[in-house]
Amino acid sequence: MHYSKAVDGPTRFFLTALLAVGCSAIAVGSAVAGVKPADPKPFIGEWAIAFPEGAGVIVNKPDTTCDAPAIISAGPDGMISIRTPKGDAGNWAVKSFGGRNPLWRDDGVDQTLVADWIDGDRFLLAGKDASGIKTDWTRCK
Repeated sequence: MHYSKAVDGPTRFFLTALLAVGCSAIAVGSAVAGVKPADPKPFIGEWAIAFPEGAGVIVNKPDTTCDAPAIISAGPDGMISIRTPKGDAGNWAVKSFGGRNPLWRDDGVDQTLVADWIDGDRFLLAGKDASGIKTDWTRCK
C-alpha cells in the first residue's frame, strides 16, 4: 500500500508504504539478535494508503485518503498505535535492523511488518511471504 502523510493546508506530502497482504510470523533467535529499539516519532501522523506507482499497478485506489487517513499516534512504552477508518490495528513496537524498521505487535499476535523509509515523508511497508520468514516486497500495497 502507499501511505501518504496528510498535512493541513494547501500542501500535502505523500508517503509511500507497502502493506503486504497476509502478514505472518517472524523467527526470533540468532537471526534477530541485532534488532534494536528505534525512534517511533517519524511514523506519527496521518497517512493516506494506496498502491505504490510503478509497473504492474493497474488501479491505484487508496485504502485511506488524506480526508479519511490512517492515524499513527504515540502508544504506550515507546510504541506506536495504528488506527485506520476500518478500525484499530493495535500497538506496535518500532525496531531497527539492517537499515529498516521492523514493527512488532505487542499483543502476542505473531505478526510483523517491515518499514523501509524512502525519505522523510515516505516509507514502504511489507509483511512476510508465504514462508513466514522473508519480507515480501513483491506483494505490496
